Amino acid sequence: MTPQNRINKKAQEEMVGFVLIMLVVAIMFLVFLGIYLRDAAKTHETEGKDVASFLEAITKFTIECDYIGASSPLSDLILECDASSISTCSSGEKKCDVLRNTLNQAINSSWNFNENSPTKAYFMDVFKETDKGEKALFNSTPITSGILTNNIRAAEKPFSKGIILRLEIYY
Repeated sequence: MTPQNRINKKAQEEMVGFVLIMLVVAIMFLVFLGIYLRDAAKTHETEGKDVASFLEAITKFTIECDYIGASSPLSDLILECDASSISTCSSGEKKCDVLRNTLNQAINSSWNFNENSPTKAYFMDVFKETDKGEKALFNSTPITSGILTNNIRAAEKPFSKGIILRLEIYY
C-alpha cells in the first residue's frame, strides 16, 4: 500500500467518524426536543411558597363579623361558613358572602393580574373532603379571575372538619 493510499484511507475513516458523531448528536437533539415539547403541552404545577405563605397569612386576617365590635380570624369564618351557609354577621351580610368578598379582595390586593404582569389569573376554592368526594363551600362556584394558563403555582391550607382552602396562581 502506498503512502498516498494510507493518507486517503485515514481521511475517509475520519470523515465516517465525524458523520457518525453528527448522527448521534442529531438523534440526541431530537429526543430532547420531543421530551421538551411533550412536557410543554402539560400543565406545570408547582407548589409556590409565596402562595402557601399567602394562605397562611390570610387565615390569620381578622374580620368584624360575629358580634358588634368583635373581630375573629378568617379561619373561623371559613369553618362557620361550612357549618351554616345561611348564618349572618352582625351587619346582616351572609357569612359566606363576607368570606368570599374578603378572599377576593385579599388576592387582588396581593397580586396584579393582567396581560402585562407575570401573574395572569387566579383560582381559589374552599371545599370539604367527604367520603363521597369533595364538596365546594361556595355552592360550586370558586373565586376566579383572569386568563388561565398552563403554568401554575398552587398551595392548599387544610383546616379541621376536612375543609381545605386551595389557591392556584397562573403565570
